[in-house]
Amino acid sequence: MELSFDGMSSAKAGYLAQELELALLKAGLPSTAVSVQRISAENMDIGTVVTIAVDAVSTVLDGSAAVATVILCIREFANRHGASVKVRNGEETVLISPETVDGARSARSEVGSATN
Repeated sequence: MELSFDGMSSAKAGYLAQELELALLKAGLPSTAVSVQRISAENMDIGTVVTIAVDAVSTVLDGSAAVATVILCIREFANRHGASVKVRNGEETVLISPETVDGARSARSEVGSATN
């Protein structure tokens, strides 16, 4: 899974990528499953794409808990930083923007009711 920031300078995207990596680690994802990557080896940036090894996350967290943790973390991050996060997993791409934060609240309540 790749998380990126469209329409931003590489400096701003690099800063956000590092902040998102820290947020995901604080949310409980293993350090072996989260990393910041460069889009191109020719760029001199620190990396602007956060990659998540979904298989590694699933070994530490229960499958549904892993998905919920990642989604909630990304949505809270988007709201806190006012930045849209493009999530690409295989052929599917979803944009999580600050406007979708109300969805995070409903997702949190759905996850809570599903686990109780």
